[in-house]
Amino acid sequence: MDNPMIIKRPARILILFIAAAGLLAGCPDTDKKTAYYTKAKACYDAQDYVCAEAALKKAVALDPDFAAAYANLGEVYLKLGKVSESLAAYVRAAELAPDQPEVQMKLATLYLLNRDTDRAKTILQAVLASHPENVTANYLMAEFSAIENDYDRSAELFKTIINKDTSQVRAYLNLAAILMRKCQFDEAETVLASAHTHNPSSLHPLIALFNLYTHQKKYDQAENLLKDAMLVNPDRTELHLLLGNLYCTMARPEQSEPEYQKAIALSPKNPEVYLMAANFYNSMGQPDQALAMYQSALALQPDNPGLLMHVARFHLSRQNIAETEKYTEKLLAANPDYLPAQILKGETLIAKTAFDDAISYLSDLIEKNPESSQLYYLKGLSLLKKKELDLAKIEFGKISPDSPEYVNAQLMLAGIFTSENSFVQARESAQAILRQYPDNYEALKVLCNIHLQENQFDPAETCLNRLIDLTPQNPDGYFLMGLLNNRRQNYEAAVANFEAALAKGHTDINVFVNLIAALLKNNLMDEALARCDATLEKLKDQPRAQAVIYDLKGKIYLARNQPQLAEKAFKSAIISHADYLPPYYALAKIYFSEGREESAIQQYETAIGSPAESGKEMPNMMLGVIFSMKKQPGPAELHYRKALAINPEFAPAANNLAYLLAEQDKKLDEALRLAQSAKKLLPDDPRVMDTLGWIYLKLGFYDQAISAFAESIRGLPDNATLHYHLGMAYYKKGDARQAKIALEQALKLSKDFTGADQAREILSELTV
Repeated sequence: MDNPMIIKRPARILILFIAAAGLLAGCPDTDKKTAYYTKAKACYDAQDYVCAEAALKKAVALDPDFAAAYANLGEVYLKLGKVSESLAAYVRAAELAPDQPEVQMKLATLYLLNRDTDRAKTILQAVLASHPENVTANYLMAEFSAIENDYDRSAELFKTIINKDTSQVRAYLNLAAILMRKCQFDEAETVLASAHTHNPSSLHPLIALFNLYTHQKKYDQAENLLKDAMLVNPDRTELHLLLGNLYCTMARPEQSEPEYQKAIALSPKNPEVYLMAANFYNSMGQPDQALAMYQSALALQPDNPGLLMHVARFHLSRQNIAETEKYTEKLLAANPDYLPAQILKGETLIAKTAFDDAISYLSDLIEKNPESSQLYYLKGLSLLKKKELDLAKIEFGKISPDSPEYVNAQLMLAGIFTSENSFVQARESAQAILRQYPDNYEALKVLCNIHLQENQFDPAETCLNRLIDLTPQNPDGYFLMGLLNNRRQNYEAAVANFEAALAKGHTDINVFVNLIAALLKNNLMDEALARCDATLEKLKDQPRAQAVIYDLKGKIYLARNQPQLAEKAFKSAIISHADYLPPYYALAKIYFSEGREESAIQQYETAIGSPAESGKEMPNMMLGVIFSMKKQPGPAELHYRKALAINPEFAPAANNLAYLLAEQDKKLDEALRLAQSAKKLLPDDPRVMDTLGWIYLKLGFYDQAISAFAESIRGLPDNATLHYHLGMAYYKKGDARQAKIALEQALKLSKDFTGADQAREILSELTV
């Protein structure tokens, strides 16, 4: 576990300007000295610390042995941020009043802040030797021991404080923190329960005990604790907020809402309760109610920058850019240098896809705020979205391990390296996170995916078991385990994995696709068909998902040697969602396998010539596919263009025409434009990414091609042609090692894909 959080409060501040015995020394000009001292008090009370500083300086000038003035001058210096001057003033006060433990304690605190631990320790030991029951000294020594990792000594000192004064809540909390660090949760619970018993009016022990219960998932005990406290303090707003949060954690939202409403009724003038309620409604997908809560908070404090930031971020999360900008501009109008609002403006530019503007704006902010890791992260994100990967890596690499953005930056780096098939660097980024946070789910998932990509089956299994153990309710681990078992040809286990992923709520249609594929591998065709029919019924309002499932049904019928039923299923897929590519090719293959391509051509040409005024892009698309398979690029291009003339946003035709042009090495600029248009319309289709990568390859943009092919492979990991294309990109780039890996994987998946002979020829030439 991490180091315990020692709960600190500011070291005890001397009560200024109240005469302290032993600190006022006799001297000439007593009346004048006292006058300056009195003036300093008035200035301090008015928070005019510059005035207080001037008065105290005059007092010590009149009396260089004025210990109280030096002590208070040290405090004023702290208010002014002059730490070194404060230290010097307290050193002088301590010299003049060595028997005053409060002065000595303040000096020890300053030495600790200045990392001069030896001097701090010497002072603390001296004070405790003469005043062993001094509470401040015991606290400081306990905290000092914790800094030195001497947690046993620290715990004993906190126990000493508690034994002498059971009202010392801070000692209980720090002792419990140390026990939790040592995983002594039962002992920590006992300490916190004792603190609560001895200090029933303080919420701090109760909240700490509540947090301990929730950390251990002892939700019933946490609930009972709050309910018992409410019997004594029914009007404590904090208790209702905590109970509302607990019910959210327990997935009992119907009980959460009344608690938030009670908190509002108890503290209608407190904007914090409205914020908590807004967070609840937001998490429940009720944006209108959330917005109403935000507006209620703003009605109380319309110029509160924290509230304005919350509302602006709410609108940004909803992609309400105009509203986000309205609140951001209000913040910046009040304070042009308010960094959180400036950062929000940068995020808004990214959300607007104004990446060049975002990069320029963030670069200016970085010059003024070079210590802000969040700015480097956002600039890296902007560059990543612009596909300027090398520049993005530089920005993410600037973020230090102690930064809050470090984990996300390393995850971004891992994603970039993975997209480039640079698995060594991707692994390093994931492991950098895991060294600090061994249970980081996303980093562990990256590592598991790398093992899968590299066909390291045993390490992948170990990694995935850990992932599942870490979050047994998360479906991702089961899906990935299914992919692993598929590759191991353990199809029965794969079916169980995919079933588990779906049962735990995985919504990606690829899980279902892989489940059906595994059922087919197990020769469970009837079950596969039944699953398709049942899922079609559930997904009536999802046309693309229905197209995928009809396409699967067509493949099952082909496997059962029922081509007529397969043809019907593939046509249903196209009718469901005309932009889904696979059924076009499946239909064409049926026509060719049965020698019906000419009759199919006549059938689609008849459809094109019919009086109907709509829907003619689909028969043109089919003709384009058939002529492409007949190796007749001229007619294929003609029909793809006709389809686009009818419907300029018909992505399948744009994609296929782009690929056809690239295959012929002609009009590559138009091919790129068409592929980019298809990518915009079908951003998640791996076949479109493959087309884009193929054009980049033809244009000589090898890094972009590698990135596109790698993304395509993530969607279709077992497609031999995609691995072949990736291998060709690496080969053209001159990276023989990566080319060999990709081409060998392509041939392992299939021996007869288009380009297989070229892959074998290149492999025979490569010397790695």
